[in-house]
Amino acid sequence: MARNTGRPQKRIVEIGDGFAPIEVDYSGTKKYAKCNSYGKEVPGVNWHEFRVIHRNQLKYAANPKKLILDGLFNAIDSEELYPVAYQSCPNADTFLARNCKTALDKLFAKGLYITLSTSARLELNVILNVSKTNTGHINPPLEIGRVVYSLMDCLEQQDGVTGLLNLTNFGSHCRFKQIVVSLANVNTLRQVCQNVHNDDRFCMVNGFIFANNGISNLLPLKLFGDKDYSLLDLSDNQIKSHQRLCSDLERFRAKELRLANNPIIKRASYPNCMKPLAKNFKLIDGVAIDKLNETYTPLNYEIDLDCDGFRIDCSNKWELVTFQDSRDWHACKIPDPGQALTKDTLFDCFFISVNQSLSEFYPCYYKFENGEHSFIVRNCYDQIFHLVQVCNLELKIPQLMTGEEEVNLERTLPYYLRMNVSQFKPSSHVDPNDRIGKCLDACFIVQDHVLKLDMFRSTPGLENIVVNLSSPPIVSRILTIASRKFMGHCTELNLSKNKIMRLEGLRSLRLMIHLKSVDLSHNWIHDLEDIRPLESLPLKSLTLHGNPLCQKKKYRLPSKYVAAVREVFPGLTILDHVELSGNGMPITQKNFLCNVGAYELCEVFLTKFLTKYESPATRENLLGYYTDESLFTLTCDIKHKDYHKRTRPYAIHSSNIKRLADLSRAILAYHVGGDEIISLFMQLPSVRHDFVSLETDVMHWDGKSAIIYVNGLFEDVSPTAQNAQVPFYLAFSRQFVLKVDATGLGIGKNACRWKITNEHLSILIPSPTQLKNAFKLPSALADPPQTVGIQERIQIELQKSLLFAEITGLRQPWCTKFLEMESYDMKNALKRFLDEHAKNKVPLDAHA
Repeated sequence: MARNTGRPQKRIVEIGDGFAPIEVDYSGTKKYAKCNSYGKEVPGVNWHEFRVIHRNQLKYAANPKKLILDGLFNAIDSEELYPVAYQSCPNADTFLARNCKTALDKLFAKGLYITLSTSARLELNVILNVSKTNTGHINPPLEIGRVVYSLMDCLEQQDGVTGLLNLTNFGSHCRFKQIVVSLANVNTLRQVCQNVHNDDRFCMVNGFIFANNGISNLLPLKLFGDKDYSLLDLSDNQIKSHQRLCSDLERFRAKELRLANNPIIKRASYPNCMKPLAKNFKLIDGVAIDKLNETYTPLNYEIDLDCDGFRIDCSNKWELVTFQDSRDWHACKIPDPGQALTKDTLFDCFFISVNQSLSEFYPCYYKFENGEHSFIVRNCYDQIFHLVQVCNLELKIPQLMTGEEEVNLERTLPYYLRMNVSQFKPSSHVDPNDRIGKCLDACFIVQDHVLKLDMFRSTPGLENIVVNLSSPPIVSRILTIASRKFMGHCTELNLSKNKIMRLEGLRSLRLMIHLKSVDLSHNWIHDLEDIRPLESLPLKSLTLHGNPLCQKKKYRLPSKYVAAVREVFPGLTILDHVELSGNGMPITQKNFLCNVGAYELCEVFLTKFLTKYESPATRENLLGYYTDESLFTLTCDIKHKDYHKRTRPYAIHSSNIKRLADLSRAILAYHVGGDEIISLFMQLPSVRHDFVSLETDVMHWDGKSAIIYVNGLFEDVSPTAQNAQVPFYLAFSRQFVLKVDATGLGIGKNACRWKITNEHLSILIPSPTQLKNAFKLPSALADPPQTVGIQERIQIELQKSLLFAEITGLRQPWCTKFLEMESYDMKNALKRFLDEHAKNKVPLDAHA
């Protein structure tokens, strides 16, 4: 309906910035409202006045102006409209605009109504031709061109990427004080893109930043297609449709696309919907596009933990019952401003609170942000009820007490929950039970009949799930699934390095009728009673070293330890990789020691020593292993014609006095001091050890001295031997007497240095068995290709643990504890050790 305004008065609209004021004159004008046409009146290029009638409907909206403008731009659907001199009033918002006939036509076609995102429907009043245009008036398209020109003049550099055109929050530019410029309007975005494309400096642009502009339609970006850029930043916009996104960016190519804080990333179809753009972009939000599914987490994209869900804390615990039947995700928020707890420490403590007789508890999508640990869980209401009503939403933090075996649990950390933060989306959210089943399939080595669950929590595929095997129900659940999957096929089960404290409810393992070997090394088992449920299995091999039970005083003597284990598992023939004789005691080729420190010294020492000994080029590095008083002898008494000539370099230095005509020369066969010993080594042939053939025996160990015996086979790889048609193998045995040379070393002043005081090398003829098996298997020092990822990580962690022990002088369980608390960050682990040591929180028996 059109009617005369009835207001002959005039008003002046001051624009400022050197622009001529706009003289608004209502004389002879008509006001249009609730109508579909402006009749024969011609809008032309004059100024028109728009009034949006809201009558305080938006009083409580966070940003009423934005709501109105979004509704307005949505109504005109990509047509040109630049509101000028926008004023917000209690009952109506007003603005002026010109040169907008097509936008007017669409508004009139809707009966001069606009619909907001809140579903509110607001009336528009339009008064046409309230002021004539003159050249001094503000010209929005011209102002936009000037701003774009100035931005092209100062391309930016971010994260090492140069030539970036930064259009972040474009409408807030200082030249747009009196103009509403929104890139949410496709027409405005198109004009900006045209101005950029037509600029002579366009060839210098290496990327675009369109962040925080309310953009939902990217069609104008096709102007920039068929060229390679470094970055397209579309974060903090309103992109919702993946079909439109993929269509609009079909020809746009860049190294990285940023979509953070767009509605699209909260869709159930994300990130799978990004596959059509795999050829256009290498990264999306810093993640390789083909890895999006692996790194996707709803806590980063879908869930806002500050406002989503219903908060449960100590003040409203009674309301928890309303979520009893919920199958949605629930969030746990643990404030920790100083991040005193690492992820591993947090969950080690958290599972102290969890009731082991209730349902399994699988924290998912952990993150630390803004001083809070966060994770989400589902399908565990009974556990949540226990944490709220019994544990009072308090996390108990164990504190080790010096000189005591028990721990102090007085320190607590309060936390709170947010219930129903998100529905479960099967297409994109992780299902712990389903994922665990798939990982078990990947851990079973069919050809070897081995189920490798060592460090199961680090198995690829479990990155977003905390699978804590210190919880007996979870261990039982996993082994139940494994038993059903691999019934008659599994002969060996590896559960090492899983923080297992006890095993229970393992009846399902009886399904593994061929299971003969179980590895439980480097766990948290304190007593043989904790693993008694395994006694029903026909085990032949059991590995327990690295557990606290091995450090117990009652097991200091090997005989007592072996007897105690055999009492529970009478059918064992191998214990801790040591073969037992018929009477249950170790056979002679390898001495059994409960103290794993001897094994670790033996393994590290022999691996490094024999590797360096192989070539004269590296034998010089062995000088540090000896003192000025070290003694070395060598014997080689081979008379066989096939070996006599080839072993001459060893025979001439042999200390076998039976073969010396002049006994006065016997003293020359003894080599004293590191320099003389290394000089002899340099005269001996180069060799290559068959590490698989090695047999070791720690004949003595008391922490201050050790006697190590090793025998095996090596290949002569000297130039003379390499010219032969067949390899030349020799057997050898070496005996080392090692003693502590210095103590009080390392940061903690508790480490020590070992030196060789006496060494004997014997060169022998290989046995037929040694020759038959020579170098038939890959060295134990090299990981198989298919396991290099996890094995390499385990090896790195082991080396860090050994280095930590050398620096601090701590026993291995304590080294592992400090390193795991800091996620194997050596620097932080040492800092934590020094802090604990300074506070006298490291007990004396923690030191080796």
